Amino acid sequence: MSSYEVETEEILGELAPFGEILHVKGTDGYKIGEGPVDCLDILIRVRRDVEPSSLVFILRSMGYFVEIVKARGRRVRLVVYRV
Repeated sequence: MSSYEVETEEILGELAPFGEILHVKGTDGYKIGEGPVDCLDILIRVRRDVEPSSLVFILRSMGYFVEIVKARGRRVRLVVYRV
């Protein structure tokens, strides 16, 4: 098991209580000033009582860089990079 898979399990374990994880894809991203990086593209349907900003706060406190790419209704697409 690679460290990338462990990070995926760690991230999904933290997000699972906040809603249903619909899609996860490991992909390449590009951070300005750093170049290409590995990232996770996550689609989650959050519970009604959860603000998407709380997901960002939790993952940032764990040492990840998070961008909300798209939010439509209760579905939120996050791109997560390791800082």
